[in-house]
Amino acid sequence: MTENKKEGASTKPLFYIIQPNITEGPNPNMQQEYRSKIKEKEHPKKEEKKVLEEDEVSRKKEDEERKLEQVKVEFGVYDAMKEIQNEIEAIKTVKDPKPAGNAEAIKEINAILEKESNMIKRLMSGEEEEKEQPAEALPVYQEERMDPKELKKMKEQISRILKTPKESQKPYCEAVIHGSKIRFQIIGRQDGDVKIKVGSSVHVVRLQDIRDFTIF
Repeated sequence: MTENKKEGASTKPLFYIIQPNITEGPNPNMQQEYRSKIKEKEHPKKEEKKVLEEDEVSRKKEDEERKLEQVKVEFGVYDAMKEIQNEIEAIKTVKDPKPAGNAEAIKEINAILEKESNMIKRLMSGEEEEKEQPAEALPVYQEERMDPKELKKMKEQISRILKTPKESQKPYCEAVIHGSKIRFQIIGRQDGDVKIKVGSSVHVVRLQDIRDFTIF
């Protein structure tokens, strides 16, 4: 018996576990950890809100542009712009002498302007102090008196012109005055005289001095 006890005391266990030494770290701040998790959860929501706001701004801009286009169409803005563009193109075409026919038209316009300029110079010719005098001060062109029927017809035409409303432009007339063909506008009449506007100057001439009167 004694021998068996000694033999059991000296016998080592057949299986045992060695555990490593684990050092415990500092306790985490639970409140800080909780807030950090909340922030991580809220971040996707902010991104989603930003995207929604951008979509809303884009949608409002598109709505405003669509309404603006509708207003332009309703008020004929595009039609007006097209007319203005056509007028600009027409002016450019007239100013460009290359297209066929425009060169001839420009020559005719220049000839008319030169002709009117020469007529004005003839009417305004004379001494320096006589330039501002009315047309009756100019030499009277000697020729036969006008036929009474022709004179009556011209008076009726002049009366119709003078009845034109003030806001409307007076029509242009052409006649031979003192031997020269002149283009003018009639702006007044008194007794046997008529007031005419040639270019920017105004003259008074006698009805008896007017020949071959026509209205454009």
